Amino acid sequence: MNISAFSPVFRDFIQAVDVHLTSPRARPTWLPALLSIDHALVRQSDKVVATGSYSWHGSDHKAIWISYVP
Repeated sequence: MNISAFSPVFRDFIQAVDVHLTSPRARPTWLPALLSIDHALVRQSDKVVATGSYSWHGSDHKAIWISYVP
């Protein structure tokens, strides 16, 4: 979404569409400024087992992964 998790617009969005942020708010995902602007959103946060991120290879964005119980 390329928006800070601390943005009031982002917080209003996740509340309005009833999703949960699963990635840490402070994990940098954009290299030029080390900002956290990429997010993993889910409807059922209780099914998320773990989240993490890959390395910076090949992009200025750091990809996020989610492990969950179907």
